[in-house]
Amino acid sequence: MIRVMRRWFFGVKHSSRLGSGSFSQSRDNTTIARLASERVMGWKLARGLVVFLLLVLAPAFAADGMFQGTVVDPPTTEPSPPGWIFVKGGNRLLRRVEVSHARVTFGNQVPASQRRSCHSECIEVGQVVRILADQDSQGEWRAKQVIILEVATNRT
Repeated sequence: MIRVMRRWFFGVKHSSRLGSGSFSQSRDNTTIARLASERVMGWKLARGLVVFLLLVLAPAFAADGMFQGTVVDPPTTEPSPPGWIFVKGGNRLLRRVEVSHARVTFGNQVPASQRRSCHSECIEVGQVVRILADQDSQGEWRAKQVIILEVATNRT
């Protein structure tokens, strides 16, 4: 029984040097226990390594989010730090987005006469924008790209 278990579980063949006496039987059981302990430690190490790699590499697999909406004034209760905008989506959800490091481009709908090379200073209240961003650990949106789909109409 021990030979079969050892072959199946550990991949170890029976040693013919071990006799059939009580001393050799206990020695045989000790060998099995040692091999089992080594195998368990190996599996624990492998599982620990996989978990560690998943935790370390998880941010690399994070998906970007894309949403579209109108740039609006910040709520009166919320201070608006430089480089941040508020975008109100079609579902009336208000998102605060950091755009200071984003690449700003104009969509095909914007006439060539209204396009210019600029950064986040081009983004104004009333514009319709599409934003490609990811969320940081606090849940804040950090824009990678802002596409201005419609320029702001004159506000009165």
